[in-house]
Amino acid sequence: MLKILFLCFHYRLSDRQVMARAQTDLAYRPLRMIEKLAVTRGGVDTWVLETMARLCEKLSIERTGMFERAISYWSKLEKATGVSYSRERDMARATKALREGGYSKATDDA
Repeated sequence: MLKILFLCFHYRLSDRQVMARAQTDLAYRPLRMIEKLAVTRGGVDTWVLETMARLCEKLSIERTGMFERAISYWSKLEKATGVSYSRERDMARATKALREGGYSKATDDA
């Protein structure tokens, strides 16, 4: 609880913002540990890969390196299952482009 209060004051976030961020940030570490454990055992947990991809997409709004991780998790999931996840990857790319104004900049240049 003290750590959450520290984050609130350090980043100047409201209580609601701190709780929303804590939910995603606190979910990342245990899932990453489960993924590493599955790799150590010689297997792949597809549920963890999919959840990590979606979580990294959410975290990419505020953290720069998370978008590339999300794309890599979709690729790992595709290799593990043999099912195409190109729709999810394209959706993540489109969301990022819209968030950054990529489509509107392209139409302004024409």
